Amino acid sequence: MTVAYLFIAVLFVLSVAIRWGIQTWAAPRLARQEYRHRRSLQLPVDLEIAVQGLGIRRGGEARKTFTWADPQRWIEGPEDLLVYTSESDFVPIPKGGLAAAELRALGETLAARVPGS
Repeated sequence: MTVAYLFIAVLFVLSVAIRWGIQTWAAPRLARQEYRHRRSLQLPVDLEIAVQGLGIRRGGEARKTFTWADPQRWIEGPEDLLVYTSESDFVPIPKGGLAAAELRALGETLAARVPGS
């Protein structure tokens, strides 16, 4: 009986350690790799925030417009806002490119219209 409990405890500790490793080491590393390999994320972005939704143009591409119902979630980080347009696709909005009032208005709009984290 004691061996079974010990085995379960070891499995639990291992699962917690693996989850911690993924969250603190693997996920940020994969995000940096994704940014380096996807040139479209490094192009200048023209952002239009309107009553209908969010308009985005990267580099010379055609404008993509997302209604406020389209984004699945958004996350505020220390340097930018990430608006997820699908499960794995996101639009980074650098905070440094916005004035304090614009940043506050954008945060309020996202909080009101898009599920946040």
